[in-house]
Amino acid sequence: MTKNPWLFGGAMLVLGVGIGWVATKSMSRENSKLEPQMAAKPTPAEKPSWEQPEKPAARNGNSAAIQERRNEREKNEAAAEDAMRDAKAAGSKFGEKIVQERRMKAERHFYKLVEEIELTAHQKSSLQEWLEEKLQALESIEFTNPDQVKSLENVSVALSEKGIEDHLTASLDEKQKEDLMRFREKDLAAHADTAALKNYTKLQSVVDIDPEQRDEVMQALREASLKREQEKLARPASAVTDLITDSLGVDMDPYDLGLQDGMMESIGSPEAGAGTAPPDLAAQIRATFAKRVEEKIAVLRPVLDEKQLQQYRDELQSKGLGVYSMTLEALETNARDGGP
Repeated sequence: MTKNPWLFGGAMLVLGVGIGWVATKSMSRENSKLEPQMAAKPTPAEKPSWEQPEKPAARNGNSAAIQERRNEREKNEAAAEDAMRDAKAAGSKFGEKIVQERRMKAERHFYKLVEEIELTAHQKSSLQEWLEEKLQALESIEFTNPDQVKSLENVSVALSEKGIEDHLTASLDEKQKEDLMRFREKDLAAHADTAALKNYTKLQSVVDIDPEQRDEVMQALREASLKREQEKLARPASAVTDLITDSLGVDMDPYDLGLQDGMMESIGSPEAGAGTAPPDLAAQIRATFAKRVEEKIAVLRPVLDEKQLQQYRDELQSKGLGVYSMTLEALETNARDGGP
């Protein structure tokens, strides 16, 4: 797995913590504007003291202006420290919620596996011990520390449903492995059916679907959902974003556009980003969002007419970003103000 500081940044971005990052960077930028004004001109130290001109006494007006700028800088620094302290406190609380939610989800999946695969007592106890070890590793992560991104990625992948099943596979006999394969296929299909029904409900709320179109629409949505679920299994970044967004208790991607992965796609690889935000990050996110909308439209193009497709496109473009729209607006405001 690649160490990528922006993997952590992207996960935080999808939660809207990017707004706090923008605010902190904006305050730092204000401080940087004051630095040139505060800097003193260097004295020509290489000249003998008798050759240096006598310094005139500072004027009261200049001293007052310098003091005012110094006070303003200290005020901005204090505000930035307060914002960072608040962000760390919020991150710590949210980290506790992440651990609690992931523990419950892991336990639910554990009992499903026990029921479907008929694990032995030894297999059950071994899996429980391993899960507890990974959950404790998750508890030890400082979620506001970008340096711990690799640990976050590793434990997120391990505690995903696929990660738990992959670990379990090594201890299974051939019959149990066959049972696990059937369980995986059934579980994946169930996820796809749930997503397809959700998408159909959203579509039906804005588009008049003819009775003869319904079955074809549902089939197209189900196939697209199944493909997306399969693709998510192959992406470690999906495990990270799922770990965090599952803890929010709200639907972060109401139209199933793959916004979390889209954010990560916009941020790019560590080689491209080199640990810093792309200067046109907001524009990249907008472009990725537009691409995801058109991909969604393409799924239904063989079934719906152009009027229906445009109605759905309008809905996706106006509401598809959901709660992420606030983060994106903050990034765009920051970019207009001169960037971090």
